[in-house]
Amino acid sequence: MATINATVYDTVAAAEAALDALDSSIVAEVEAFEDRGVTKWMVVVHPPMQHISKLGYNPDVDAAKEDLWSVGGLYVWPTAEMGMEIVSSSADDAAEGTGARTVKIWYLDDAFVEKTETITLTGVTPVATVATDIYRINRFKVMTVGSGGVAAGDIDIRNIGDTPIYSRVVAGETESRDIPYTVPAGKLLNISQVTYSVGGAKTGVFGKYTLKSTYDQISGAVGTIFYPISEIGVQDGAFTITYVTPIQIPAGADLIVSIQSGATNADAVCTIQYRGWLE
Repeated sequence: MATINATVYDTVAAAEAALDALDSSIVAEVEAFEDRGVTKWMVVVHPPMQHISKLGYNPDVDAAKEDLWSVGGLYVWPTAEMGMEIVSSSADDAAEGTGARTVKIWYLDDAFVEKTETITLTGVTPVATVATDIYRINRFKVMTVGSGGVAAGDIDIRNIGDTPIYSRVVAGETESRDIPYTVPAGKLLNISQVTYSVGGAKTGVFGKYTLKSTYDQISGAVGTIFYPISEIGVQDGAFTITYVTPIQIPAGADLIVSIQSGATNADAVCTIQYRGWLE
């Protein structure tokens, strides 16, 4: 999406002069258009964009509906701001360990303001966050490692009472594969492409994916009910959807993808990646 300078210029030189007068951090260009057979020029200003890519992974999906995140089962959203704790299943994920040493969380408070915190791990002993205003976890990532180069165990960020878990970096990885996401304040999420895949040791494995959000596209309101935006079935393979017009989700809306297989013991391995940008 672009916003257009309201001034119309009679010459390209005048439009280029207006473009040159803009701050160098602004991305803009001169575009010509026809007005009653006469060529005019305007300055088109492109809003700043932050590219985004989110991964989701669930290693064991059967007939019961689950969400696409590494822990499996249904995701539980926090209902209020809180402090959380981070803990690993391995003692090697620690300040002097061979696995992950520090991790970083990108989170939102209940005003949906984006914040970050970096935490030094202490292995199987939980370490509390300094922040006590965590309302949504949008990303969870390993920042420094020992000789192993990856997380030695499953690293969870969870409620101080041990449960529920809000995000996980799986052993052997460096970033969470958790699709739950909330659009930060002042931002608009544009999803331009989604890739779904399903497979496993068995053949004929089917997965029904439902991309849904608390944004009601009909009323334009953000609430608490999840409404489906897109739904697709995939069997023994992968499928990519590229949207000519991106799916747009406004600030404060939650986004998640649920998955359901066609059999009780399907043991389906399901993944998703969506790409787009924030503006």
